[in-house]
Amino acid sequence: MTDGTTFTGGLDGFGYAYSSNLLGSTVTFNATTYTLGPANAPNVVSSTTIPLTAGQYSTLSMLAAAVNGSQGSQSFAVNYSDGTHSTFTQSLSDWFTPQNYAGESAAVTMAYRDGANGAKDNRTFYLYRYAFAINNAKTASTITLPNNANVVVLAITLAP
Repeated sequence: MTDGTTFTGGLDGFGYAYSSNLLGSTVTFNATTYTLGPANAPNVVSSTTIPLTAGQYSTLSMLAAAVNGSQGSQSFAVNYSDGTHSTFTQSLSDWFTPQNYAGESAAVTMAYRDGANGAKDNRTFYLYRYAFAINNAKTASTITLPNNANVVVLAITLAP
């Protein structure tokens, strides 16, 4: 959200969201650039299947976080055009309390988050990066996210 904006819902469903003033429209981490959705619009996904740009890739990486507590052993599935899939299990830290799970990196550290009333919550919050090696001999078509509203994904990118 843009700082000072009032809103309903929020990333956690309880009236809090990342600040678009702090995140911007792109995040670069380890030489990979992630494009974020527009500020002040619902643009975070959870509990769904997302179409990917069909192609053969070796890595799928994403910016994500857990809300309302860390979420352990979550299942992600990359689906291929031939009907097969690769499943990955990943634990995700809460956006406020990093657990330093295997495969997790703090991609962005923020000095606050925005509240639904337009006020800042002046504590430190995080956005994490996760990556999965996928079968580059197959054509990736979709990713199925965990059926868990407390796991939120902000951006996904694929690398050859």
